[in-house]
Amino acid sequence: MANPVSVRLEYETLAPPRAVPLAHVEEELIRLRLEAIVSVSDTAAVAQEQQPMTRACMSNLIVYCDDPKVADALPDQIGLMARHHPARVVLLVDNTPDQSQEIVAQISAGLTHLGKRPQISSEQIRLSAPLGGHGRLPSAARPFLIGDLPTALWWNANKPPGSGGELFSELERMATSIVYDSRGWRDPRAGLVSTAAWALGGNHPTLVTDLAWMRTAVWRRLFAEALAPHVLPGALPHIESLQLRHGPHALPMVWLFVGWLAECLDWKPTGGKFTSDKQLKLNFQSAKGPVAIDITRCDEGPAELRQAKIITRGLGMTAPKIEAEFEALDGDRVAIRIGNPQSGCDGGVSENIVSTPNEPVVLMLARQLANRTGQPEFRKALKNAQILAKEFSS
Repeated sequence: MANPVSVRLEYETLAPPRAVPLAHVEEELIRLRLEAIVSVSDTAAVAQEQQPMTRACMSNLIVYCDDPKVADALPDQIGLMARHHPARVVLLVDNTPDQSQEIVAQISAGLTHLGKRPQISSEQIRLSAPLGGHGRLPSAARPFLIGDLPTALWWNANKPPGSGGELFSELERMATSIVYDSRGWRDPRAGLVSTAAWALGGNHPTLVTDLAWMRTAVWRRLFAEALAPHVLPGALPHIESLQLRHGPHALPMVWLFVGWLAECLDWKPTGGKFTSDKQLKLNFQSAKGPVAIDITRCDEGPAELRQAKIITRGLGMTAPKIEAEFEALDGDRVAIRIGNPQSGCDGGVSENIVSTPNEPVVLMLARQLANRTGQPEFRKALKNAQILAKEFSS
């Protein structure tokens, strides 16, 4: 019986990033691969097994980053991504201080193992532009994309894609899918409105997603499982109120979550208002009556959804009022408490603690790179979130 194939989890950088002339990037990457082949072939294990080194590459990934400090931390994360989705990564770094007007190129590559077979699973090309020189980045990146492979753009900037001007438009034309992150936008309402208009307008690649939407996946799953009709009959259609708490800079994530709920439960928005700079009230109409949503921002904590609490309408003994609370705890856990607040001092509350590992951004990115079918749920949630943001964008 053959031995099972094992994947070694270590990611090995072949060599420290090296500066190369822009015209010689491809040539130097070939040289780096040849050096790796010679180095690995010298090991006894590989010599005995006569395992050739392979070059694994499933996609091109363009990463635009407008903060050099953020870009400096990406190579290690990209190594984690490469174990799940090997890719050629072209990192475009804007606003590099103390640099001449020339585009500066650096290359590196990484090695993983499939069983005893080594494979180059990440080739990284970093192109840095000085202040005011970002307009040359798209044309500098274009020659390094591998033909016949899908190309994704990760817009890793603290501004919406629609605010990227001609730079974003050029990068958009080079990509077959685009990933952005609405967390951290300075004006989340205006950003969501403009980004939704772009994403839903049709003049873009089919595959578009927001990492903030992907972060709601655990909350969507927990809601769907804990409030399912076979678990709590009648709970979902009879929701009367919903209270949400979130950390700083997470309002777009909350709007997307509410947009998803509105789509699933056929809620129609009827208005809302900011009651303070930290609290927003939304009103919806469901088939069973009005739904009141209170959204509160916490001053501290991670930029995530922190708590969701629903209360349903009581319909007598056959369908009593139900209170369900979902609260994020330390250690990547969520507490789920469900009970009837009218049934006594403890409300007959049941509590479960579930583990919800915090998925790194690059693993969410790897999952999206493998997606070739799009996310219709996201588009529907984004459309509803746009309606909510338009209500308050003024």
